[in-house]
Amino acid sequence: MCPRSELSSSGRLPGVLKRCWRIFVVIHIPSEFPSVLPKLLSRVGNLPAKHGEDGDRYEPGTIYIAPPDRHMLVHRDGTLRVVRGPRENRHRPSVDPLFRSAAAAVGNRVIGVVLSGTLDDGTAGLIAIKQRGGIAIVQDPADALHPSMPQSAMEHVEVDYVLPLDEIPRKLSELIDAEVRMAAAAEPGELMATAPGSPRRFPVPTAAECYGKLMMIITHDFDAASATPSRPSRC
Repeated sequence: MCPRSELSSSGRLPGVLKRCWRIFVVIHIPSEFPSVLPKLLSRVGNLPAKHGEDGDRYEPGTIYIAPPDRHMLVHRDGTLRVVRGPRENRHRPSVDPLFRSAAAAVGNRVIGVVLSGTLDDGTAGLIAIKQRGGIAIVQDPADALHPSMPQSAMEHVEVDYVLPLDEIPRKLSELIDAEVRMAAAAEPGELMATAPGSPRRFPVPTAAECYGKLMMIITHDFDAASATPSRPSRC
């Protein structure tokens, strides 16, 4: 999973990603602007890229990009939900809904990557990924055009790797290779293990931009009486 804000660097990642992995991308663009990122990534890399569509079955070796003015969510049944839900962190699409849904859907097999960007989108989503046993990678803020997103993640999440952009593709390749080797060597029962934690659903107040319910990850100390949302839903 790879949120991006630096279009000028978009050609550096797809070539090293293995064809057995699904890749999901969120970039903050105004809702009234068309997104040309699928064309750019398809042209510079060896993996096809497309805007995610509601109900798509996500396939290995394909890059799915959240379309403008829509959140993109990953479901356990192998499909995408692409919905016009409430803005999060002032953005739609937002990184956090994608990260939360991926953590809930596939647990410790998620690698979340936060790159250059403004404000703090991605931080809460990385927390969810770590709670489910996944891996968090953050671009070194000193290397980022807009450092606040990676800086926020570093301040609030126990990230696994802080790297310059040029070193992230190699690290992704190493992690994917290690995952493939571990899966090949694991006993069948071991492949079913997941980290503790489960998604909860909370109703969203009715408003112009609120539709249905949000998936939320709950932060608590294993005491039901003290369970509280990590942050309130915002419309």
